[in-house]
Amino acid sequence: MNANGVVPVDKAGITHTEEKWDSDDLATVRIRVLQGHTKGVKCCQLIQNSQKVFSASTDCSIRIWNFSTGKCLKSYNNIHTVNISSAHSTPDGTRFLSCGWDKKLKYWDAETGKCLLEKTHDDFLTCCQISHQEKLIAVGSDLGKALRVYDLDSGNAVHDIKDYHESSLTNVKFAPADDKVITTSMDKTAKFFDLIMGNTTIKLDAPNVGSPSLCPS
Repeated sequence: MNANGVVPVDKAGITHTEEKWDSDDLATVRIRVLQGHTKGVKCCQLIQNSQKVFSASTDCSIRIWNFSTGKCLKSYNNIHTVNISSAHSTPDGTRFLSCGWDKKLKYWDAETGKCLLEKTHDDFLTCCQISHQEKLIAVGSDLGKALRVYDLDSGNAVHDIKDYHESSLTNVKFAPADDKVITTSMDKTAKFFDLIMGNTTIKLDAPNVGSPSLCPS
């Protein structure tokens, strides 16, 4: 559960709905269920000053919801041919990024539904994120254990590191200044990659870390 009370929930960690909970001490009062996805929800995010909810599902769709009413405002269907594994929206909701088991990374215009950039990789993609200044995108892979960072203006890869971890990448995040990327992996480590210097500056043994976050100093 995040600070705003939006979580995908299930005993297995996957659900077909997103649930919003009251912020009381016990957090047991369900106040809204957002229904519409036909398969498991992989991730969700508050956007547009918490007025909307962005969600991505293994049903190959992404949906935008009204936070107050629970109504689905937009649905982008069949945007991947196989499961969506990860997705990320800009804070204002104008652009979003998605990746999936079809080995594709896609960058979208949320208003028109047009794919602005598409990159095909050699294996399943597991995680992705848009940088804070919306100039870069990063993606991690499964069997290739790769970290790739693309420049959105040119569409070219600025960093392409195969076997960056010893196992599948599970998450990737940009630092607030967009000068570093932190990754986590099934190899039980977290790594800090310096985008300016082009090398790993820190490696942490983090057996229980699944989702990293970088905070401003």
